[in-house]
Amino acid sequence: MDGDAERAMSRDRSLEEAVAWHVRLASSQADEAAFDEFAGWIEAGPENRAAYDRVEALEAQIGDAAGQERVSNQSSLASFQSRQQRISWRAATMGGAAALAAALLVFLLIDTRSTPSIRYSTSVGQSRNVVLADGSKIEMGPNTVVSATTGEDERRVEFDRGEAVFRVKHQAERPFVVQAGDREIRDLGTVFDVRRIAGAITVAVAEGQVSVVPAAGGEPIVLQSGQRLRHVEGKESSEVDTIDPRWVTSWQKGFLIYRDAPLTQVVADLNRYFRTRIIVDERTASRQRFSGILHVVDEGTAISQLTAFLPIVAVHEGDAIRLHLAKSKR
Repeated sequence: MDGDAERAMSRDRSLEEAVAWHVRLASSQADEAAFDEFAGWIEAGPENRAAYDRVEALEAQIGDAAGQERVSNQSSLASFQSRQQRISWRAATMGGAAALAAALLVFLLIDTRSTPSIRYSTSVGQSRNVVLADGSKIEMGPNTVVSATTGEDERRVEFDRGEAVFRVKHQAERPFVVQAGDREIRDLGTVFDVRRIAGAITVAVAEGQVSVVPAAGGEPIVLQSGQRLRHVEGKESSEVDTIDPRWVTSWQKGFLIYRDAPLTQVVADLNRYFRTRIIVDERTASRQRFSGILHVVDEGTAISQLTAFLPIVAVHEGDAIRLHLAKSKR
């Protein structure tokens, strides 16, 4: 057997194994031991990493096409939370894990092109968990868009919008970098959350530490567990404060926690969870600030909690809800 044939067989074998790993890790039964075993397979050779990247790229293309329609009819966080706990919809749609594996292999064995950046997205009210080729995880919240590139020297995620928790497999020789606007977050072995909405960036650390630096270069800010950085794009400075590390992933349990947050920020978050748009009356209520916990089980509950703690009222206007100051408090 000549060298080309051997390489082709090795490539096909890596693709088959990559598909099997993808299906296994998409299952709700996947545990930490499975992810550790997967990391060992990835590190066994560059052909494994390349094969898994291609599987992820194809899965992302299928998911973006079908996922948008599937979530369009979902209007409450109850369905959003149930989707977090089930097995990947792609396997169910195609008749189970075996059908998914077979379909992926058909596409992948035909298409031998290399995969550059892979785009992942969620719609309003939808969540999604992504496992990268190195075993790192991106747990995406509603209305979030990221693009991931796994290279030989660097792993990079371009953070377009939304919120996500990163659980990174630390590799000193191959740093993990998240670019969010004009800031870069470099993993130093950690679990951290990134939020980017309307030019406002927040980085919060649950475990370990990260380094945050201006994308154009400058002095890094190192965040430890329980620290949070807040930054407005275009400004030179950033603010750092301390929080309970449990707050970092609280949104994954259906709770949004705020401390002296502008009402406009709170509403921007709620608009990622629910399809009935909430509008803040700029003339009256936009200066309000909120401290507390919102249980985003449904939109009515979240708005009731806001109006109970702030001097505001909610008025339905067509297909939107407008918040403005209560007349007695103006």
